Amino acid sequence: MKEIKIKLYLTLYTFALLSLFINPPVLSASENAAVSGIPMSAGNYWIYKGNVKYLKEGTQKEFSRPITFRMEITDVIKRENITAAVLKGYPLDLSRFTGLPAERGDYLLVLAGCGSYYLLSGESAVNAMKKINDENDSLHELVDESDMIADFPLAAGKVFGEAEQVTRTDGKYCWRVEECVDTDFSTLKGAGIKNAREYWLFYLTNPDRQKAGFVPGVGITSYSYRHNGTTMEFDVKLAECNIAATPAAAGGEDAGGTDKKNARIKKNAVKKSIKAGSNLEKN
Repeated sequence: MKEIKIKLYLTLYTFALLSLFINPPVLSASENAAVSGIPMSAGNYWIYKGNVKYLKEGTQKEFSRPITFRMEITDVIKRENITAAVLKGYPLDLSRFTGLPAERGDYLLVLAGCGSYYLLSGESAVNAMKKINDENDSLHELVDESDMIADFPLAAGKVFGEAEQVTRTDGKYCWRVEECVDTDFSTLKGAGIKNAREYWLFYLTNPDRQKAGFVPGVGITSYSYRHNGTTMEFDVKLAECNIAATPAAAGGEDAGGTDKKNARIKKNAVKKSIKAGSNLEKN
């Protein structure tokens, strides 16, 4: 009798699991963003606040002042397994600050595959855009390892960048995930989170150092820079952001509600089967 109960339990449990695989729930906008790492939708923006120390243009005097900087996505193009976002501004632009209003650069943020992000600028960005818009282009050599700024999923100890640099014993000229820490985001506007795990990435060279904080589903949450030879350093943190649903996840409010409902039903089915099996064993 006990063997029959156990077989019944396993049958119920297997049926519930199969229902998840055969008809898996569609990810909501927030879940999709968490999987992709950096939310890439037109209209998304990130506003950073902090301090910058610099040499005023035309002088050798050191100055320090508070700074506010905005990064935003103005357009998104998708093709095959490539998603490219036209980006206005990137925190590293502040490394050129000399006292005048901070100029924001023009970039192309490219997501290749599931989690590799590349930041292109100048001629590289222009050429990449042409290739993506040309349906006859195979997109061969669209991005280069040296342009990689993030590789999700992140994990402490992970190293990425140019192949010939990642094996260096001094840890320079490649990105390194130093650690993952619990960070308070209760004052952050627009993200809808109070605290989250933030990954700290470092990029060290002989003349300077960079440190970037990442939270999957939010993007860059902090950025600092320091030049080793001259007076130029800044430290900014994300103060406000607007993260819209990604195009793949945007299916209307009703569709989103239905997907969530289906996901709950399937999860409950698994729970019920486990509970039923536990009750059978007790009997």
